[in-house]
Amino acid sequence: MDDNKVSRFLSLVLRHEPEKIGITLDNAGWANIDELLRSASEVGYSLDRPRLLKIIEKNDKQRFTLSSDGHCIRAAQGHSLAIDLGIPTSIPPKNCGMAQQRRISNLL
Repeated sequence: MDDNKVSRFLSLVLRHEPEKIGITLDNAGWANIDELLRSASEVGYSLDRPRLLKIIEKNDKQRFTLSSDGHCIRAAQGHSLAIDLGIPTSIPPKNCGMAQQRRISNLL
């Protein structure tokens, strides 16, 4: 199985359906790597730590984040689950997008 397919599988599991392979994510979206590797193997995805690290490193969209201790992984964005990534929320300014609208109307 090629790395791209494995990367898409990891995105599905870490962003949307961890239960698909029987793992759980904590409130911040972290999954234990050993549990992830074991569970992925049980559903037919042959994956070891060196290959996982290679997939994370070579992913041009930086979809995955490793914990500082290297024991956990999470998707960096795009969750459909309630996950707290620790990123402060902000309200966009009221005129956000107005410049783009003006540029488009000037083209018409």
